[in-house]
Amino acid sequence: FPLSPRFLGTPSSVQTILLFNMSVTKGNKFVTVFIKILKIFWWNGRLKGMYDYYSYHDPDTFNVPDWSSVPRTWERALDLVKGPEPDMYECFIHRDYHPANVLWREGSVSGVVDWVNACKGPREIDVGHCRVNLAMPYGYEMAEAFLRAYQQYADMCYNRYWDIMALITFLDGPPEVYPGWEAFGMTDLTNYLMEERLDYFVLQLIKYVSIE
Repeated sequence: FPLSPRFLGTPSSVQTILLFNMSVTKGNKFVTVFIKILKIFWWNGRLKGMYDYYSYHDPDTFNVPDWSSVPRTWERALDLVKGPEPDMYECFIHRDYHPANVLWREGSVSGVVDWVNACKGPREIDVGHCRVNLAMPYGYEMAEAFLRAYQQYADMCYNRYWDIMALITFLDGPPEVYPGWEAFGMTDLTNYLMEERLDYFVLQLIKYVSIE
């Protein structure tokens, strides 16, 4: 699995090709490369000297987004992350793993870029962050497909708590279309659509948590 040091921290929008007809299934290269990266560092001896993960925003002080059309659902979601933190697996994490940071060459993954925020932390937050970054350009079902494939390949249970934490970390004002998506041909996205998709994402999370 090639990962050239010269790519680390390089702006991903310059290097990345997005696959707009991405199929997320068990064995899909986008999923398997993510697992392989983490497995390289899944022992404590390699984590010495790294800084620890922390949320960019405090769940206790994070406000319900004023752009949301479902503020009460966001309130319920925020209440969930103010409770006890669920079990997690600490390891080396990318901290910004999403499709625009994955390089492809002739149908195969050739590298993963933008490691500037890599640290020691819960692998689940990388999964949640990637799910948010799939739900915005592609929709909720793509995020679910990624999770199903990831769970099958990594043999793990996943708590939706981490989706909410990823949302809190991700949001710094109203959601906007990431310029990298437009640069690679996704011209049908709007900021309003991003708001709708994140609201729908939160609605589905609460439904799922209610069933558990």
